[in-house]
Amino acid sequence: MSRAKLNMGSISERKGKIIATILAVIVATSAVSLMLLREAEGAAPHAVFGYVTYEDGTPVEGALVNITVICNFRNDTRLS
Repeated sequence: MSRAKLNMGSISERKGKIIATILAVIVATSAVSLMLLREAEGAAPHAVFGYVTYEDGTPVEGALVNITVICNFRNDTRLS
């Protein structure tokens, strides 16, 4: 009878260790993905060069352009 209790204890210890390992992997994976996401957000903006013109094609002097559209390249159908 003591052998059965001993084996049952070791099985539950193994289950506990397996669950703890799985949780540790999930937390580590989440932390790494958050770090990569924040690193991508902190990237320097890219310079965009071009010309601003009126409808008739004459250039606009000293035009300031703010780009506010953010494209999700994986899901944006306009790019295909």
